[in-house]
Amino acid sequence: MLMDRATLLAHRGQWVTEPRPTAASLNLLDTDEAELYRDLVDGTPGPSVRLEQERVGFAAIERALVGLPDPPDVPCCIGTNTRKDTCYDAARDDRTSP
Repeated sequence: MLMDRATLLAHRGQWVTEPRPTAASLNLLDTDEAELYRDLVDGTPGPSVRLEQERVGFAAIERALVGLPDPPDVPCCIGTNTRKDTCYDAARDDRTSP
């Protein structure tokens, strides 16, 4: 999500320099993401450009989330939590007792 050219260019003022650029093979990117990645590796937008996720504006995140389906219902205690004494309450976004 938000790994696209429009997001990168809209946040030009938030770019940082990647201290150790990589050219790793990223086979799971879609076509547009792969093209942008190649441009970043090649230095097309500038040398060693990086946009860290935490620098993406909240309004851009909200716009990207509009229209996404609601998450599926999940059991209270999921994942590796086997203690059953703490559960995640997505509506309150905190840890609660069951």
